[in-house]
Amino acid sequence: MAPKPKADPKRRGLKKSAVGPSPSAVDRHWAALLFGLFLIALALRLAWALKAHVTPWGDSAEYDELARNWMATGQFGRPGAWAWRTPGYPAFLALVYRLFGPEVRVAMVAQAGLGAVTCLLVALLGARAAGRRVGLTAGALYAVSMSSILYTPFTVSEHVAIPLALGALLCLSRVESVGRHAIPWAALSGALLGAAVLARPAALFLAPVWIALVALKLPLRRLVAPAGAICLGAFVVLSPWLIRNVRLGLGPTVSTIGGFDLWMGNHDGATGGWDSKAVWTWTGSHPEAEQDRIWLRTGLDWMRRHPGQYGELCLRRLWRLALAPDSYLAIWSWPTSRNDYVQSIYVRRAPGLTDEIAHDAIMARARGERVLGAIRWLVAPLTLVAFVVALKRWREYAMVLLPLGTYVTAIVLTVAQPRYREMLGPFCVILIASLLDCVPAAWRRARDARRLPERT
Repeated sequence: MAPKPKADPKRRGLKKSAVGPSPSAVDRHWAALLFGLFLIALALRLAWALKAHVTPWGDSAEYDELARNWMATGQFGRPGAWAWRTPGYPAFLALVYRLFGPEVRVAMVAQAGLGAVTCLLVALLGARAAGRRVGLTAGALYAVSMSSILYTPFTVSEHVAIPLALGALLCLSRVESVGRHAIPWAALSGALLGAAVLARPAALFLAPVWIALVALKLPLRRLVAPAGAICLGAFVVLSPWLIRNVRLGLGPTVSTIGGFDLWMGNHDGATGGWDSKAVWTWTGSHPEAEQDRIWLRTGLDWMRRHPGQYGELCLRRLWRLALAPDSYLAIWSWPTSRNDYVQSIYVRRAPGLTDEIAHDAIMARARGERVLGAIRWLVAPLTLVAFVVALKRWREYAMVLLPLGTYVTAIVLTVAQPRYREMLGPFCVILIASLLDCVPAAWRRARDARRLPERT
C-alpha cells in the first residue's frame, strides 16, 4: 500500500490559521489575562498596605523626611547632604502627599499600585523574552512574591526604580522591530533609565547593558543612531540634576553617597554590607563632594592593599544576596500595631526600652528571618539552575541575563544588602518561569525516549 502523501506545510499552516482564533481574539484574551494578573497583584498589596503597621525607620524615614521638607521649603536636600540622596523617589512621595495628604498610609496605597504595575511589566518583559506563557507565569510568580508584597508599606526607592528600569528595557526591546521608529523608542528607553538612576543611583550599573543589548540586536551600521538616542534620552533627564549639583559646588555627580557605600563595604572589620559601627565612628568632616572622594579613595586603597580579605568579602556579599534573609522585612513581618511599637522602640533604642520589649522585638525578628530564610533557600537554587539553563539560549534571554548578571557583579564587588536584591526580583522570576516552562517538554521527551525501545 502506497504511503499517504504528507500535507504541504504551507497549506497545513493556512488551514490551521483559518480555523484558529483570530489575532484580535488572541490579543483580547492576553489583555484579559494581564488585567486579571494586575487585579490579583493589586489586591494582595493593598491588603497588606492597609493591614500592616510600619513606622518609617532608617532609609524609609529619611526619604519621608526629604519629601516633607521639599514640600515645606521648596528645596531638596539639606546642608552638607545636598546630593546624598537623589530626588526621584522623594519627588514621587512629595507628589502623593501633595495630591492625597501627607500620610504614610497614602504612600503605602500608592506603592501597592506601583507594585501591581510592576507585575504587569514583568509579564510583558517575560513574554518579550520567551513567549506569553512564560510571561504570564513570571507575572503570577511576582504577584505572589512575599518580599515584593512585604515591601509595600516601606517608603524605599525600589518602588519607583524597578518599574522605571523594566519600562526602559521594554522600550529597548522595541528598537529592533520598529524600523524607522527605532530612534524614538531608544530615546524613551534612555530617558526611563535616567529616571531610574534618579530614583536609585545603583541603576547606573545597568547603563552599559543598554548599549550591549542594542549591539546584540542590530548590525554595526545601524548601531550608532539608537545608541546615541539612548545616551541623549538619559542625558536630558539627568542634566537638570547634574547642573544643580554643579551650581552647588558638588561637580557633575549623580550622588555623593557612592564613596561612603564603597568604603562602608570595604574596610577593616567590614561585613560586606551595612555597618552601623562604621557609620557612627566616621561621619566625615570635609565638604560633601570632597568627603565623597575621600571615602572613595579610602575604600579603593583598602581593596588594593587587602586582596585576600577583599575576595572573602565578595564571597560573603554573594552569599548575602543569594541566601541571607532580609532583616529589614523580618522586623516588620508581623502586621500588628504592637509589633510596630516594639520594633520602633528597639531599633531606635528609644526611651521606654525594657527587657520585655527587647525580648519581643528579637523574637519577632527571629520568626520572620526563619520564614524568609526558608524561602531564600528555595528560590536561590531555582534561580541558579534557571540562569544556567537560560545561558544555552543567551541571545533570546539577553535582556534578562545581562541586567541580572551585571547588577549582581556590581553589588558583589562593592557593597551588598539583602534589600538590594529587590531590583533583581523581576529578572529572577522570569528565569524561574522559563525553567518551569521547560519541565513539561523535558518530561515528554523523556517519556517518548522510554517508549521508543518498546516500539522497536
